[in-house]
Amino acid sequence: MSDTKKILSQILSDEKLLNSKAFRNKVYTDEPIIRTASQLRRPELPQKIRDMRSLAHTQEAYWKTSAWLFCKQGEFMKDYDDLFDLPEPFSMEYPTYRDFSNEQLRAYFSWRSLVRNGDVREACLPFAMMYMYELLNLIGVDSPEDALDKLRHFGNVYSGFSPEINLPLRKWTLDMLAYYRMPVSLAENEPDILYDRMILGLMDLNSIDDDVLFSNLEGLSSYKSSQSGFVTAFPEDFKAAACRSFRVLADKYDRSHKSTMCEKFFGKLVDMKHRMFDGAVFMDKSIHEPFEYVFNEIHSISFDGSQWKEKKLYNSRGRSSSVGNFMKAVDFVLRELTGYRFRLGTPEVSKMVLNIIKNESSAYLSEKKAKEIVRIDIDLSALGSIRRSSDIIREKLLVDEDEGTAEETDTVQSDDPAEEKSEDCSASLLNAEELAFLAALINNEDWKKAASDSGSMPSLMADSINDKLFDSFGDTVIDYSSDQPEVISDYEDELRQLFNI
Repeated sequence: MSDTKKILSQILSDEKLLNSKAFRNKVYTDEPIIRTASQLRRPELPQKIRDMRSLAHTQEAYWKTSAWLFCKQGEFMKDYDDLFDLPEPFSMEYPTYRDFSNEQLRAYFSWRSLVRNGDVREACLPFAMMYMYELLNLIGVDSPEDALDKLRHFGNVYSGFSPEINLPLRKWTLDMLAYYRMPVSLAENEPDILYDRMILGLMDLNSIDDDVLFSNLEGLSSYKSSQSGFVTAFPEDFKAAACRSFRVLADKYDRSHKSTMCEKFFGKLVDMKHRMFDGAVFMDKSIHEPFEYVFNEIHSISFDGSQWKEKKLYNSRGRSSSVGNFMKAVDFVLRELTGYRFRLGTPEVSKMVLNIIKNESSAYLSEKKAKEIVRIDIDLSALGSIRRSSDIIREKLLVDEDEGTAEETDTVQSDDPAEEKSEDCSASLLNAEELAFLAALINNEDWKKAASDSGSMPSLMADSINDKLFDSFGDTVIDYSSDQPEVISDYEDELRQLFNI
């Protein structure tokens, strides 16, 4: 008898154990309660997967790279399908077939079959990454264009489950276009290329009209002007002032500065070393002659015979705070010039920029006012009928003094109904608890108690008030960056007047 069976026999024949609560008054079949490892039934591993794993132990594989082995095993398994349940979620950097367990491999190939049939389901992130690695290496596709289409479709769907794939996907798509030298037209709708196109428009202002210019400024700006109360009320004024000011500012930079305004806002064009398919398992199978793949005038990927380079504007590749500050300054100046009720804090721009915006905005408003002078035409032929109508109305309004005067009423109505309506609208912006909290802050009273009485937290109250008043003020009115909320001083008087605090 082996040691394992001897131990099992001793455990199962122990009277004390058999008489315990775990076993008393229970009936068991002849199936063993405790099994040896050899008695456990496991799913049989398909021969295809066995053969794939053996590729990692060939003499050639010992001196090849992991990327080579990935492509070798991927080509071997490119048509393989399976039917297996998804495993428990797991994480893995740079996943490959060799790193997966047998169960994970079978689950991956089962999931991949669904994806290839158009059923993109959420799975663990290593599955998504390895599927994209296969497409980058043209595994299981007919052509580079076919791989690109599948990569884009998969990214559009799966980014809804895991948004973190968007950043590498943007880079890999451009690398794929350049590496396989696909038509440049396929890059037209890529986010980075659309970004370049907006900047190119700002570099050549004579080639675009104000509609395109304003669209580019909005697309590049970190300031969300669509949420501004003033811009919502006067969109054409904001657009005209922004475009006029930007054109003048760009011209001034071109004439009197060493660098252009676009270089100041977005950085200079730099040609730097580039790692193709950075962060992916990829095997370079081609021997390239020197070439340059040009996306546009400010973006290209090239190979000089020994290394890859990428030429572009090296910045955040996102919304620009410099453009955002400019757009906010336009909003600020227009509010000042038009006497808009709610003002913004002083924008973070230079005096030169602020003066240009003031001058151009003032000129625009003056021109607009001149165009709005009303021309009055009098129809002399209608004067007779007007006189007759006035005589009839006058007769109806005349009353004898003997009829007495109307009795005085005890009810006193407001002299200004519009004022009452305005007060009702102002009060409706905030509920009673929020008004109490805001009043406590402005009057230096116990704001913690005001929040507690409402059953809420001070931070939540401040966020709610800021959200509700953003459309009116175009800015947050309560600053909660420190341990204590504080009403921004620029808006304190307006808040007192608005809510009668």
